[in-house]
Amino acid sequence: MNYGIILDTGYNLNTYEEKGILSILNTLRNTITAYDQLIKRMIARGYTGGMVIIKHWKNESKANYLASLIQSYYPSCQITVLEPSYLRTFAMAQGQLMIDFEIPS
Repeated sequence: MNYGIILDTGYNLNTYEEKGILSILNTLRNTITAYDQLIKRMIARGYTGGMVIIKHWKNESKANYLASLIQSYYPSCQITVLEPSYLRTFAMAQGQLMIDFEIPS
């Protein structure tokens, strides 16, 4: 995966890159706005319908909702929803979603 976005429980969108740099993008008012902004950010970064991995910690319903929303924009994309291993949950807040996606070169 080339790029990732984190949607935290406070409706903040953050980005992270392979170098481990975390940057705050937006603070939003609600989940619907956050999902819309997340998809707009994916498109702005060059996402064209490739692979997406949505990681969640105890938030499977929102992860599946986001997956269906992305699927509605890009019907042929490949989306995997998973809960990270126990050790990786130390880097995530409960309810947080981490979205990794592929950008064609």
